[in-house]
Amino acid sequence: AEINDMLKKALEGWGSQVQVHDLTDVLSLKDGSIDPECFLGDGLHPNEKGYAKLAKAYKAFLFK
Repeated sequence: AEINDMLKKALEGWGSQVQVHDLTDVLSLKDGSIDPECFLGDGLHPNEKGYAKLAKAYKAFLFK
């Protein structure tokens, strides 16, 4: 959340050229922790399931 807030502030001057979408909930459990089923063993990089969930979320933004 802190990094997302910093990104939003850093990109404020770009107007409609840049959109920031927080997709944290796509790869998180209800308690806010990461969904281990969506990540490789390092807990940082998404696996196939994680990328599929991200693609679905991005598709909703890109093809409105």
